[in-house]
Formats: sequence, C-alpha cells, structure tokens
Amino acid sequence: MSSARSQAAPINMMGVLADGLDVYKRAFTTIWAVTLIFVVPVGVIGYFSTNSVILRVIYAVASIIIYLYITGFLIKIVQEVRLVGQAPIASIGTLLSAITPRLWPLFLLGIVVSLGVYIGLIFLVIPGVILLIIWSVAVQALIIEKCGVWSAINRSVALTRGNRLRILWLAVILLLIYLVLVLICGMLASVASIVGLIAFILLGVLLYPYAAVITTVLYYDLLEAHGEAGR
Repeated sequence: MSSARSQAAPINMMGVLADGLDVYKRAFTTIWAVTLIFVVPVGVIGYFSTNSVILRVIYAVASIIIYLYITGFLIKIVQEVRLVGQAPIASIGTLLSAITPRLWPLFLLGIVVSLGVYIGLIFLVIPGVILLIIWSVAVQALIIEKCGVWSAINRSVALTRGNRLRILWLAVILLLIYLVLVLICGMLASVASIVGLIAFILLGVLLYPYAAVITTVLYYDLLEAHGEAGR
C-alpha cells in the first residue's frame, strides 16, 4: 500500500456526487427497505414521546443504535457495490451482522468526533469546520479497514490531505440541500403535525442515506487519489 502522505491527485467533486447518486440508485430498494424498517419505528416513538419520560429515554437510546447500524450498513452497501459492480448480493442480515462487531468502536468514534467538532465550533467556528473536514472519512476507515478509533481518525487526516478545500465545497452543497429540505418539511409541519412527521421520516429515509453513500464514495476516491487500490 502506498503512503497516504504522498501527493494526492485532485478529486472531482461533481464526480463524487454523480457516483454517489449512481450507487444510491443501484441499491435503492435495499437502502429504502432497511432505512424504513429502522427509521419509521423510531420516528413514531419520537412523535409520541413528548409527554413521556420513558418514551423519551427509549427514543434517545434507539436513535443512537439505529444511527450506528444505518451508518455502517450504508458503508457496507457502497463497499459491496464497488466489489461486485451492482446492487448488493449479500443478504441484508449478512450486511447487518458484519456491522455488529464494529458498533462499539463506531460509537466511541462518534463521541470523539462529535466532541472535537463541537469544541472546535465553540472556538471561533473555524477549528470545528477544519476537524469536520479532516475527519470526514474516519467512519469509513473504521468500518472498511477495520481499524481502531484513533487509527481511523489518523487515516482520515492522511487521506483528506490535498483535497480538503474540495471536501469543504462538497459539505457546503450537501448542507444547502439539507437546509432547503428541512425548510420544506417545517412548512408542511405547520400545516399539520402528522404531515410534518411523514415529511421528516421521508427526509431521513431519502437524504441521510444519500449523504452517507456520498461520503463513502468520497473515501474511495481519496484512496485512488493517493494511489491506493480500492477495498
């Protein structure tokens, strides 16, 4: 494996978006089914948890677990598509079981990254944005390369070197898309709360998977930019 410290070739951000959309379309049925299975029950619990402490606790715990599983699942889907060139041939159960051993490291990584970015944002915003960029593919490294938390962070720092400004623009594009869709969902919620609930569930089902897929495609493009073979 060549060193990630070597000069990286520039990546094509529009190519990342297009490739992400292509993977999303190929595996849409699988992504849709699994995300619905996870997101809908949690969304319903969240809807009815307003006046119940127990339901709020269940909602918080379930949200964390579901987020970890869906994140790992989407990364494995992209990996599967990269390997076989088509929609995943492994069963949903097989993909999910492959993620289970990585849940605890994934949880710890999430805490480290969240705390780092949050603290960075407090200090004049810019440090938090920098950390968000240089740690952007740490989760992919942890799942695909099966490395530890700190190794995944260091790996992400190395892989993003030479393309960080481009990654920033990609993040801005995704953020703008997200804000527009959240605004639309908020407008629908003002009409009827149940409509807003359905809209936010659809937002979770459609947008978050696409963002996770794009980030994983970005990881593979960064590997290629550093002259490393795909995994």
